[in-house]
Amino acid sequence: VNQNADFALPEDTWVLHNKKPNRFAGSLTWGDFGQSGSSGVNLEVQTPGRQWWHLHLRQSGISLEPGVQYQVRLMIKASETTRAYVKIRDPSSRRNPLREFAQLTTEWAEHVFEFQVNTPTSRARMMVQVGRESEGVVYSVDYFQLFALASDSTGFGMDSTSMTTTAHPPVTSNGSDGHRE
Repeated sequence: VNQNADFALPEDTWVLHNKKPNRFAGSLTWGDFGQSGSSGVNLEVQTPGRQWWHLHLRQSGISLEPGVQYQVRLMIKASETTRAYVKIRDPSSRRNPLREFAQLTTEWAEHVFEFQVNTPTSRARMMVQVGRESEGVVYSVDYFQLFALASDSTGFGMDSTSMTTTAHPPVTSNGSDGHRE
């Protein structure tokens, strides 16, 4: 459902949004920061904030339909044990159909969340929010994907969420063509 989920394309679909730019600072760097050197992004907290949501890795303009079960998959790690706030927000209704913390370590882990919405939107934002950590904490993101799974029979969904986390060993390359195994 979202674009450039693996960060392989130029950075025109993802932005770093700072809620209080004159008080808190962070940086977003594109490169080979994913597992085993795949494309990814690093988000660094340069000046910590007082809230978990001061810095956002964000993509906007996502369409969501009522009655559809959606799944978010986020492969992420941090330079120290911390957490990140994973959120889907509809700015037109000011609702958050997904709002969960992901517990992070220095090892890659996939965090999976599911949700539904009860009103359609074409303006949803998906984001990872950080900002209250120590100065210099770096978040490495391999992918941040949104999938439409299925629709219920009524076409009217309820705002709801569920979550699972799976630790993953580093992905290796087969060496011949650089593709992930």
